[in-house]
Amino acid sequence: AFSGGGLVEAGLKDLSDSKFAIEYDEKIAGVYRNNHGDHILVADIRGVDIEELASEVDGGLDYFHASPVCKRFSTMRATQGETALDIETAQATADIISEKQPKVVTIENVPQYKNSEAMSVITDALDANGYTWDANVYNSADYGAATSRRRLIVRAVKDGVLPPMPQKVKEKRGWYEVVEDLVADLPTTSLAPWQR
Repeated sequence: AFSGGGLVEAGLKDLSDSKFAIEYDEKIAGVYRNNHGDHILVADIRGVDIEELASEVDGGLDYFHASPVCKRFSTMRATQGETALDIETAQATADIISEKQPKVVTIENVPQYKNSEAMSVITDALDANGYTWDANVYNSADYGAATSRRRLIVRAVKDGVLPPMPQKVKEKRGWYEVVEDLVADLPTTSLAPWQR
């Protein structure tokens, strides 16, 4: 749910086979469609019939990922605080968890979401349905990404034990190290050396 352009699917491409996705914005859903196929529904999650949508998935829902609305939690916003939309989209997420009881659930959001009422709506659903879960803020640079991006990640399993998190990398990489091999292979251009 709240699939965006499909970054989670891209990251998990060797581990999962996405059967359906939901995105409210038609243009963003188009990016998803171009990257991952036509199994995306353009809709407001608050009005989606999950029973009908998930009935297309044989054997139940193995994995469910959501990134509920969080615009008001951004540190860049002058007026912060939860809105009805925040709570309603969290409730829609909680309803999917309660109704479909996927084996694995992940939620991704901004760090400020951790102590919100919306987060409590979701974690109450996890507790009520017997999930083992944790919620921590991680910085992508600590795990090998060439950017510093702090995100709240909720990991939940229905029957089982949470896997350990990957170990943090000892040395951080900058963006140039990630593209260095591309720069070395650039054809002769009119760019100055410093531009290359």
